[in-house]
Amino acid sequence: MTTAMTDETRFRRHMALVPELAGFARTISLPKTGVRLHAYDTGEAKPPLLLVHGLADESDSWRHVIPTLVRTHRVIAPDLPGFGRSDKPRRAYTIDFFRDTLLELLDVLGFDGVIYVGNSLGAMIGHWLTISTPARVRRLILVDGSLVITQRPTTLRGKWQAALGLAPILGERWYNSLRGRPDAAYATLAAYYADMSALPQTDRDFLYQRVNERVWDDQQRDAYFSTRRNTTAWFLAHGDLAARITALTTPTHVIWGEADRILDISNARDFIKIQPSANLTVLPGVGHLPQQEAPEAFLAALALG
Repeated sequence: MTTAMTDETRFRRHMALVPELAGFARTISLPKTGVRLHAYDTGEAKPPLLLVHGLADESDSWRHVIPTLVRTHRVIAPDLPGFGRSDKPRRAYTIDFFRDTLLELLDVLGFDGVIYVGNSLGAMIGHWLTISTPARVRRLILVDGSLVITQRPTTLRGKWQAALGLAPILGERWYNSLRGRPDAAYATLAAYYADMSALPQTDRDFLYQRVNERVWDDQQRDAYFSTRRNTTAWFLAHGDLAARITALTTPTHVIWGEADRILDISNARDFIKIQPSANLTVLPGVGHLPQQEAPEAFLAALALG
């Protein structure tokens, strides 16, 4: 048996649930959007808190913070369509599609309004959802992402991966080339952390398995590149964003890792200039995924009680 065949057997599989969260797992059908979402839903009669992950991630991104947040909130953490364990229809993945999916999710669950916490792409979607339908979001918390993007990846690897993400055919070839090279696939995650090697071994083992499961998923690959390309087009088509962001009155809190190499901290400072009513918390020594890299500092910054 070749190494590639061994890797395919190991990684082309249904993503396992985080054991500590397995009791909260459910599938939620959205008839209008036509998709079934995997979600962790703690299901208690408490204020609803919606956690939305970033591009190519899934709800397990919040694995370290859900056990604390469930003490005071009903936590709903979906896998966005196209990613993780949710349906992955062959379609255009746009900011509007993700927004509409989440709005229908709120309708199905019977929520008039939620506290929305979004990371990276999840923050962009949440920012647009709040601008579009402000009554549905009681408080908006943007984590290393928003609709104000002035500085792109700062590392050579990050810039190269960003360029490949927009290049038809070449991007897919690069993605497929990681199959059978699990160490190389794992290395693509380094830019998302201030110091990936400093993560606990259990986290590194989890991420090693998870990134290679993503690499072997053809449908997620297609959703990933569709999202990357359509998001770029979406920004080009929305030249009035600054004015709409300035006018937003929803209480907004921005949390940003000071060592973010995917979206530099300058993005957060530029955001505050455009939406001066928002608050900014900077987490020193933390990268693009503070909920994973520094969960205690992240929870303190959330200040949800």
